[in-house]
Amino acid sequence: MGLQSTKHCKVKQANILMLGLDSAGKSTLLYKFKDFTLTIWDVGGQQKMRQLWCNFLENTEGILYVVDSSDKQRLEESKKEFELILKNESIKNHCCDRNWYVQPCCAITGEGLKILNEISIEIYWFTVE
Repeated sequence: MGLQSTKHCKVKQANILMLGLDSAGKSTLLYKFKDFTLTIWDVGGQQKMRQLWCNFLENTEGILYVVDSSDKQRLEESKKEFELILKNESIKNHCCDRNWYVQPCCAITGEGLKILNEISIEIYWFTVE
């Protein structure tokens, strides 16, 4: 019955890119949403992988940038990588007129993750034609 009721619904899809340094918690965060139907590119954060991030930016409706705030030694490195993303030609000047969310959360406990549901609703309305 569930399939019949959703059969005629138009499904909206948004391309969300999840980035952050290695060991920032991206995969742990993604695992918290295992019960949701999401299409998120969880791109590796190792130094060699960061060079590929720019290839994923085109046609992206949102970026989820994950920072491990407990790793004080790498906060500056994370900031520099995020700044490089914002300077990328694919999204340059597209961030100024968009909503931004800085959400403290814990991927392990799930604390602070409710906001992602609200963001997904906003993305839905942004992608409605």
